[in-house]
Amino acid sequence: MEIVLGKEMWEQNDQNFYIDTRIAYKSGQQNDWEEDPGDGSGSNSDSISGDRAVTSHPYRDSVVSVREANVQFRGVIPGQERSNLWGGKKFYQRHDIHMADFYYWDLSGPGVGLEYWTVGPGDLSLAWVRNTDGPWANGLGDDFWEDTDVRPNVVNNVISARYANLKTNEDGSLELGAEWGAADLTKGQRSSVPVLDDDGDIIGRTEKFNHKNGWLFTAEHTQGNWFGGFNKLIGQYATDSMANTGNNNTHSSSFSEIESMWRIIDHGTVQFNDKIEMMYATWYESKKKFDGGTKDWFSIGIRPIYKWSDVMNTALEIGYDTINFGDDWDVPNSVTCSGKNDSCNLLKVTLAQQWQAGPSIWARPVIRLFVTYADWNSGNFPQTPGTVPIDDQDGTTFGAQIEAWW
Repeated sequence: MEIVLGKEMWEQNDQNFYIDTRIAYKSGQQNDWEEDPGDGSGSNSDSISGDRAVTSHPYRDSVVSVREANVQFRGVIPGQERSNLWGGKKFYQRHDIHMADFYYWDLSGPGVGLEYWTVGPGDLSLAWVRNTDGPWANGLGDDFWEDTDVRPNVVNNVISARYANLKTNEDGSLELGAEWGAADLTKGQRSSVPVLDDDGDIIGRTEKFNHKNGWLFTAEHTQGNWFGGFNKLIGQYATDSMANTGNNNTHSSSFSEIESMWRIIDHGTVQFNDKIEMMYATWYESKKKFDGGTKDWFSIGIRPIYKWSDVMNTALEIGYDTINFGDDWDVPNSVTCSGKNDSCNLLKVTLAQQWQAGPSIWARPVIRLFVTYADWNSGNFPQTPGTVPIDDQDGTTFGAQIEAWW
């Protein structure tokens, strides 16, 4: 759940200053009372996120996070009301596939920028955003915190330039983007880092941090009035530190082992008639490591709904994912569905009865009663501990869900 609080502080001649904040609350949905334990072991904790219902404290499974806190000067360029000078922590022009909850172009975080400056036929946006990684980014684990001589946290900068709203055809537009990511290393980080033994003790030092800078290039075409909906076609190519962005990762990873990444995405909605509307999405992503390992990910899904009335409909969602690992890709221990030259596969089918605030497929709030069947080729896919046994390769779940925004 997110609570957004904002206020216009000053206004004059189509210009105004605005303060924007967003506080996010997350809980395990186990009890009526769920507090934040304050020690990092809440529902965002990596140690319990995959097995929360089994291992977490049922009354201390909540976390609070400040997602946005920024000041905006809207209309900063005279005569251009959409131009916006901002500073602080901000969701920066996020692009996502709603049905998959997949943010493929999202470089949010603390920073400063100028948005929607009309230059020529389009709008130019410039931003500098920085996020911070811990010692795990260099493969040193939490033990690196014990080294007081070199700062363990690594600051990553991203410089972003985007040019949007370029008219291509009737109801069609193009957005282009180029982002550069680089680590902002201290003198100590540039010169040496510790080498740890199996017990976490410092036994020596390497010459410097192993880090990479990288680029992300994006082109996105949006077609409106597309069979009653819209279609977005996206192409992305990234190198080095920027090659992990897009998988709901909002910043560059200076110590990425990925040499390059490219992906093609197509998603949107169509309306067949007054009764039937559908979301759809598909993408293909390929990554290559410096050591030659490859990882290819294909995903496809549809969500049609049939409208019984303006406030009630039935939704069917079908999705399929497959991830193929090449010869030299070291599969993480957490992925037991594959070894080298193998693949992970997942098929999911959901049927839901929905009541929502209007006939549009985007209408919210919505209350849905659902049943889901999933089939996978390993016991490591389900995220429903206590419901589907961890070693099973298929399972059925059911329940109720609410979704709202305003």
